[in-house]
Amino acid sequence: MSTPSLSAEVQQALLDAMPAEIALLDATGHITYVNAAWREFGDANGLAVPAHCVGANYLAACAGARGEDATTARAIADLLEGRIESTTLEYACHSDNEERWFLQRGIAFGTREGRRVLVMHVDITERYRAARQLARMSLETERRERMLNTMLASITDLTYATDAQGNLLYANPGALGIWDCTLEQARGKNVTDLRYPQEAGAKLNRQIRQVFATGVPVRDEMPITDVDGRERYFEYIFCPALAPDGSVEIMVGAARDTTERKRAEQTLRELNEGLEERVRERTAQLALARAEAEQANAAKSAFLAAMSHEIRTPMSGMLGLLELLDLSPLNEEQRSTLDVARKSGEALKQIIDGILDFSRIEAGSLELNLAPCSIAELMNTISRLHAPVAASKGVELACSVDPSISRLSQCDALRLSQILNNFAGNAVKFTERGRVDIDVRLVQRDAGLEHLEFRVKDTGIGVSPQRMGRLFLPFSQADSKIAGRYGGSGLGLFIARSLAELMGGTVSLDSEVGVGTTLTLAVAFRRCDEDWGCESFSEAQRLRLHVLAASRPPAPSIEDAQAQGSLLLVVDDHPINRVVLLRQLSTLGYAAQAVADGPQALRAWESGRFAAIITDCNMPEMDGFELTRTIREREAEGVRIPIVGCTANAQASSAAACLAAGMDAAVIKPVTLETLCEALDRWVPLPSVRRHPDWAPPETAFEALPAGSAGLIDIALVTAISCGDPEKRAQIVADFRRNNDEDATALRRAVATGDRQKLVGSVHRLRGAAAMLGATYLAQACADLQASATGGDAAALAADLDTFEMEFLRVNNFLDGWLGPASDGRGLGDEGAAMH
Repeated sequence: MSTPSLSAEVQQALLDAMPAEIALLDATGHITYVNAAWREFGDANGLAVPAHCVGANYLAACAGARGEDATTARAIADLLEGRIESTTLEYACHSDNEERWFLQRGIAFGTREGRRVLVMHVDITERYRAARQLARMSLETERRERMLNTMLASITDLTYATDAQGNLLYANPGALGIWDCTLEQARGKNVTDLRYPQEAGAKLNRQIRQVFATGVPVRDEMPITDVDGRERYFEYIFCPALAPDGSVEIMVGAARDTTERKRAEQTLRELNEGLEERVRERTAQLALARAEAEQANAAKSAFLAAMSHEIRTPMSGMLGLLELLDLSPLNEEQRSTLDVARKSGEALKQIIDGILDFSRIEAGSLELNLAPCSIAELMNTISRLHAPVAASKGVELACSVDPSISRLSQCDALRLSQILNNFAGNAVKFTERGRVDIDVRLVQRDAGLEHLEFRVKDTGIGVSPQRMGRLFLPFSQADSKIAGRYGGSGLGLFIARSLAELMGGTVSLDSEVGVGTTLTLAVAFRRCDEDWGCESFSEAQRLRLHVLAASRPPAPSIEDAQAQGSLLLVVDDHPINRVVLLRQLSTLGYAAQAVADGPQALRAWESGRFAAIITDCNMPEMDGFELTRTIREREAEGVRIPIVGCTANAQASSAAACLAAGMDAAVIKPVTLETLCEALDRWVPLPSVRRHPDWAPPETAFEALPAGSAGLIDIALVTAISCGDPEKRAQIVADFRRNNDEDATALRRAVATGDRQKLVGSVHRLRGAAAMLGATYLAQACADLQASATGGDAAALAADLDTFEMEFLRVNNFLDGWLGPASDGRGLGDEGAAMH
């Protein structure tokens, strides 16, 4: 069956529909026909030949071509001349802006005379580019594979991969070395066939199946015997490698040789065991050395206690006899001898006190007793103390106090005086001519604190820079020759600096040989706006107290006060404190009853008769804190009785403890009328407060204070408490004497029997009574004795006991000189107001 011929139009349509660029050449090489794709290519590339190159000679156009174009022209010529029947060539046809590649195919047909060539061009640029990209990717893949193989080969860890059955797919040289085989030998083998014991191989297969089943890595370790027969330890991990669909495709394993680490751990364990044994032995040695050191320290304390008792006791007696001897008529030579003896005794006392302070500092048992103090009065006292010695040497002594310093500061006056007396004493001692200046200035104020700078400057012998540092070392002086000439234990400045640091301050020294020395104490004290704690009242203070008393109504009877809802309950274990508080409350217009301990106070409160409670904080059996907590626990909802605590501790922590226990306010002993009035007016205000019409300031209210009363008894305070009534004042003092004598006797009995609990209780009562009447020196001595008794320092206890006895005797002697010897009567007491 013959194929039907196509018309010229159909042939033209078929050729125009083809994407390839097609042209028909005659025997001479002229283009006789081009299809639509050839024409579009010509239009797109800006060919200027008319009729889209029809009629142009293709061979002539390629005559000057070189390279690939010349090869294409020769192929077309060979077709026209009949040397070949067809040709296929790929060639590049690049422009300035773009690289392009083409596939040329030529087919010859017809006789030699009528031979024709069909030329077809196909743009293969994209295919060519894809092929080049594929070639580059193949090269990159090969490069990465080589790099990965190199990396895996260089890894000392064992790295390998298996399929789900545990058959090996890959292993690096590290793993192959352990298995003693090549990759070709190992590939396809199961892990159970690779030098693993049967049990270990089975375990590995179970773990591989677990990774494929769960997709979760597995970590473990096991021993392996290498080709040399050595046992080696490996820790390994099996990780899943996921396929695109999320399933586990292969398992990748890595193992690390931990043999050396295991050996090191074993060695370390053995070393640790040996070290622990050595530590135990060393600890036992240190414990023994510590016990021996504690025994030595106890022996030292016992020696200091014995020395204190054996030396201070006769020394105190000697100083007392010298003081009495000074009252007798003496000639000039005898008085000179007496002065030498007194100075020698005082010097010996200072040395012993210094050694005991040094012992306290070493033990960390030295504590501060903060109380309101007048810096101006303290400075004047120090100046007056050293003025006679300075005058005897012809040395001018001057004292200066910055007037902007507050009237009262919260500090330990005894320890501050100890520091400044050391400074002033050294200045006067080492100055033969010139002057000594003692001054204090206010540096700045902030947050209720006053930063003060005390300075003692002299024109004495001075100290060289090389020896300056030794002055603050214990038992050390700048020069042994100076020590031999001037004396001293070498403890003064060490103790002064230690006390300053305990106060939160610093001590500095500036000196030049032949010019003089300046010692400076920089310290901050809290300002105190209260009137209590001073050694004496000013005339203005006294007048203010009497104005206060005059503005109060007379105290009602117990029955009336109970009916008015103003009856107060006083709780204190010391009789004199109860007497003083009852007198003060009566002066302020309150009726009150007193009890001696916490259980009695609790029963009184339960009666519901009292409007408020004023309680001592420290009492035996049940103290004020426990009393307050018990009352607060038992009070009905919505009912709260005001409780005011009285404490001898002036530190802020003491007031905070009162409030934490449930008290409503805290006042510090000795309690002033103003302080007490302020607290009571807030919590138990009287129905009316007015001047009593029958009141007038007593004539004795402003009598001059007896000479030497400062620190022994606050006469102004006693006068204010008794409202200037000489009879009431005498009764208060008689009660004070009687109760103190009883407590002192109990104290001495407790010392003799070694009853520390009774000793502390007796000292507490004595301290409270002394504070109530402004006997600051005796109160301080009681505080020191209470601290040493509580701390168990035998040396400090003996020393503080001697100090107490001396201050106790001084107070009694002063009272005898002021009001006459103590009567045998019972005094005022508080029986009339007490509850039984």
